[in-house]
Amino acid sequence: MNNDPIKKPKPKSTQAEKDAVMQIAVKVETGFNCNWRNIEPLQPEGFKGQTANEKETLKNSIVKNGFHDAFDVWQHDNKLLSIDGVHRKIALLELAEEGYEIPEQLPCTYVTAENETEAATIILSRNSQHSHILSAAVMTAAFKIPAATIEAVVPQKNLEAWSGAGDADSGVELDADDYGTDFELPEGDKSPFQQMTFTLADEQAEQVKNAISDIKQTDEYKYCETLGNENSNGNALYLIIMQWAEQRK
Repeated sequence: MNNDPIKKPKPKSTQAEKDAVMQIAVKVETGFNCNWRNIEPLQPEGFKGQTANEKETLKNSIVKNGFHDAFDVWQHDNKLLSIDGVHRKIALLELAEEGYEIPEQLPCTYVTAENETEAATIILSRNSQHSHILSAAVMTAAFKIPAATIEAVVPQKNLEAWSGAGDADSGVELDADDYGTDFELPEGDKSPFQQMTFTLADEQAEQVKNAISDIKQTDEYKYCETLGNENSNGNALYLIIMQWAEQRK
């Protein structure tokens, strides 16, 4: 005799339940809505990038938590230009293609700017969570934003990424020549810090990353002289060089 418990069949999902699963809920209110499909990018191509993992993380967040981060837009010349939300729109378009139902009108915040340069400066001040900076030069060159303004408004995380000293996988290179003659600080206001760019083979880059990571675990790094520098990778590299120089004596 079979004493195994009788397994009850799972109730079938109703069509309403299936439809609810494929709908993107709106979890934010701003008092303003806009047709998100009509939002156009203001930032030039090549300014920001997004890895496959960053894109999937963003899409999963929208599916699980709903649309909870409103678009920031600037209305200019009868266009809706994106101040913040370019990759959000890309994620929504892909989710729509995958069968998710998304309202045509989504919450947005209207940003005021006198001109394109001011609008671009606002974009620079934003801290991206689901994308990363590829090149500062394309933005500053397109809208002629002076360096003094950049240093005043751009989050430190983004400044480090532009110098190639931020996330190890940022793939960013920055050359002062890219900024032209406008990329100068007024005399007397020059920063006591410098940004340096190196080109390395993959194997060389891996060795450098490992060396920087290893030295950050030491007591010498904890108490090393930073000379006011807040860039952790720069301080680690400086300590490596100083230790090498000491060994050469």
